[in-house]
Amino acid sequence: MASQMAEVQNIKALRPKRKILEVAKKTLKLSISDEGLVEEIQMTVETGEKSRIDEGYQFHGHILDVVLDAECRVVLEIRKPSESIDIEELIRDDEYGQVIDLNEAFPDQFRYKNEQSEVADIPDDAMGYEKLFADMHDRLRQVDVWRKQLPREESRMDKEVSRYYHEIEQENFNAARGYKLAKELQKTLRMRRVIKVQRTELESVSNELQTVLEQFETIEKRLGKSGAFGKEMVRDWKDLLKD
Repeated sequence: MASQMAEVQNIKALRPKRKILEVAKKTLKLSISDEGLVEEIQMTVETGEKSRIDEGYQFHGHILDVVLDAECRVVLEIRKPSESIDIEELIRDDEYGQVIDLNEAFPDQFRYKNEQSEVADIPDDAMGYEKLFADMHDRLRQVDVWRKQLPREESRMDKEVSRYYHEIEQENFNAARGYKLAKELQKTLRMRRVIKVQRTELESVSNELQTVLEQFETIEKRLGKSGAFGKEMVRDWKDLLKD
């Protein structure tokens, strides 16, 4: 009776030794970060076709093949894809012109029906998330700067109010001058009230604001250092999802 094939228990735990990653990048001529290559390895194990070999198991992908030990716990080697895809052979003619049969080209990833595939509605600017995160981070930093300025602004308004009180107390003025002083004092008092309200509100969320700013900084750093496979290659292809 044939022995049962081992199964991968934890895809995310499959992290090859650095030397294996370096050899793989050199052999496959990949310009990618270690983390990006690890993600591609994990995806290949998760979605690729699995076969038994002497060393253990081999998982077949379109970018690379992954060899695991007999217990499917350790990455032993990264190899070139065992079967490369010749796209030209997959182009066929039909009544609408030449099309590529994705079911045949990528059997593990795609299960398209013959009708036109639909992409879910995408919110405006959602695919430009890197710029969106950067803009949001910048605006929150501006709010934080204003939060720190508010006590000084409140102090300045207090001095202005005191100055008007002093003028009203000491000056002998007519009705026109009195009206002007009253209007200027009213404007200053209202400005001070706005500042007091904003200072109170922003101080009440200052801890949360600092936490969010730190999280946005982490997001920007991770996206900036992201080694997601094909990131540079697909940079100009995003608009295809809007067609």
